[in-house]
Amino acid sequence: MILKPSLLHCALPSLLLATSALLPSLARASDMSQATGEVYVEVIRLKDPNKIPGLTLSEVPLSVESVPTASGPPKQMARFRGVSKNVKGGNILYTIEGRLRAAPISVKDGSFEIQVPLSGREQIVRLRSIDDYGKVYDDAIRVRSEQTDQKKIGKRWNFDIGAAISYLDYHEDFRNLDFDVTELGLTVKAGVNYIMNKNFEIGGNTFVTAYPVGLNLTQSTTSTTTGAVTTSEGAISEARWFGINGRLGYRLPIKSSKASFHLMTGWYVWGMFVPATSPTATYGVQYLGGPQFFLTGRFQTKKKRAYAAYLKFATIQDQGFLSAVNRELAIGGAYQLSKPNEGYRRWMLTFDVAHAKFSKPNQAFSLLSASLGISTNL
Repeated sequence: MILKPSLLHCALPSLLLATSALLPSLARASDMSQATGEVYVEVIRLKDPNKIPGLTLSEVPLSVESVPTASGPPKQMARFRGVSKNVKGGNILYTIEGRLRAAPISVKDGSFEIQVPLSGREQIVRLRSIDDYGKVYDDAIRVRSEQTDQKKIGKRWNFDIGAAISYLDYHEDFRNLDFDVTELGLTVKAGVNYIMNKNFEIGGNTFVTAYPVGLNLTQSTTSTTTGAVTTSEGAISEARWFGINGRLGYRLPIKSSKASFHLMTGWYVWGMFVPATSPTATYGVQYLGGPQFFLTGRFQTKKKRAYAAYLKFATIQDQGFLSAVNRELAIGGAYQLSKPNEGYRRWMLTFDVAHAKFSKPNQAFSLLSASLGISTNL
């Protein structure tokens, strides 16, 4: 709802919401653990000094299947895909539970598949390849698995906190008043994410500007009789931005060992607090909200650092549900700063750019915002 200048106002760039929406799942993506069926599977490539050259192996299983046994309960088997770039044809030898097995290598593209029984919480799978000159190369992966019916707060839940430096350029027209506001702000944020299953996750987050610094605070008044314009610099106060959102995410059925793609949707509300220095020297909106839609990609480098990117479209309004005119567009992402597989805590660099615009009779605003921040999981 847009307020009149005589009231205390409050709006915010939801770009800070957007990257926070990525981070909870990114913290999981950085070690590429995957919830598949009723079993969590995590794969880590060990640092073997005689590593097989040109070998890549998926760190997310293609599937987890229940295989009948001659006696006893069925056994869970995880199927992984690998690619041998240097050797095509022949076999990759691998040892599991003391048994030597062979995985045929495709002559066409060098791909192969191995099956790993998930009989224990952790096991080492040793790989061996012999080149055309008879040289032997050894490699190894560590496979961890856990049933989801156990208590898994560390796997299903993720909490994160962060801070960002935000640049905001806000312009508002209200009848005969114009407001130009440029700020730098220190923003603090917190979020929570819950992995429902291998395809769905749900989460939310909130943020607020802890400390705003006004770079330009200008109010212009146009006389309704003469048309003369009076400009006052520093006559208005800085704004403190706040926001809260909720989202539901769906993992698209695209198979990749180094990436995952998600569609997200949800609802967000945002606003800003602006102390009024006089009845006519206040600006902003009390709150705006609406549905938001994300397309996100989460990736992993060859050195296992996680990064992500997103595109966002949202409608913003004080009433109604959808609007093509009153909207926000955003793009951004995150990159893992901390070393992969070192401890529990992960530090992520976040960056966002967004543009929002809103108009109705006698009032309109536009907002360009950019943010650079850091976030970590709890």
